[in-house]
Amino acid sequence: RDWQGSSYDLTLLASTMCDALALAGGLSVPTVLDFMIALLFMEESPAGPVRLEDLSGGGADLHNFMLETIRRYAPVAGVPGWTTDDKAITWQHQIPNLQMAMLDASIFPEPLVFQPGRPG
Repeated sequence: RDWQGSSYDLTLLASTMCDALALAGGLSVPTVLDFMIALLFMEESPAGPVRLEDLSGGGADLHNFMLETIRRYAPVAGVPGWTTDDKAITWQHQIPNLQMAMLDASIFPEPLVFQPGRPG
């Protein structure tokens, strides 16, 4: 089906995707959606003068906005795991801090600046 046609079809598809993400992703997906909506509509937003109309075409602009929102406002603080360095004789429990990793200035220059499309 050609999605270049009806704006109603595009709106329906976008609404369905947002509903699916909000219901299927635990708390992290609704948290990211909340941050995205806040960044779009709050006064003096860290995202700067981004408007909903700027992202309505989808594609790279929306994708970059989503990725930068996730980087800047990581919805998951850490991911626990077990590691071993002696062929599974002893194990160590580790929880990498993802929120701090996403603010690492050596990877993301000016990490507190909201900059969609940044490499990293």
